[in-house]
Amino acid sequence: MAGENGKRKNKMSVWTEEHDIKLLRVVLYCQRKYNADPSSSVDLIAKHARLIMKMKINRTQVSDTIHRLKSLWENAADLSEPINPHDRAVCELARKIWKRDERADEATDGDGEGRVGSDCLYLSRAVEQLVEENACFEGRNQILKGYERLNPATAAELDARWKAHVAEGLKIFLTGCKIKNEILQACVESFDLDDW
Repeated sequence: MAGENGKRKNKMSVWTEEHDIKLLRVVLYCQRKYNADPSSSVDLIAKHARLIMKMKINRTQVSDTIHRLKSLWENAADLSEPINPHDRAVCELARKIWKRDERADEATDGDGEGRVGSDCLYLSRAVEQLVEENACFEGRNQILKGYERLNPATAAELDARWKAHVAEGLKIFLTGCKIKNEILQACVESFDLDDW
């Protein structure tokens, strides 16, 4: 029994390339749900990593791994295609995590072309959905490149339109919830107390 526990402990401490991907997904989850900064919210990310990945991982491991994966992404940014599937997956997730920081820092490209600002959050989320929905489509990276090259005025207009669309969707959802509540209330009220 003691030997089995030792084996399990060793298995849990081995870090694989798949763990890199899972950790980046945790970072992206924390960023979207809690607006967590990967460099300053390591404790929150480590907590969620332990829960989601179901393994023992400490703050230092999380911080070191995030730093290593960000460096991998930054070094691969000049390449049109990462070398292997692991690097490709890391770069796709890292782009979602750290590209926002770059957009906030850079208002324009080096050639003076306009870039989409960080204030277009609804548009950014819509583009992320498009990329995820088209995961099997070879041109999905072109969607991101096109998004990055959008004229700021066009981006602001599209952001406002998507925000209005999301708001309408929420209103429809809320109306549905209210109607379901009325249905539930009517069903419960149709019984006498003795029927329960």
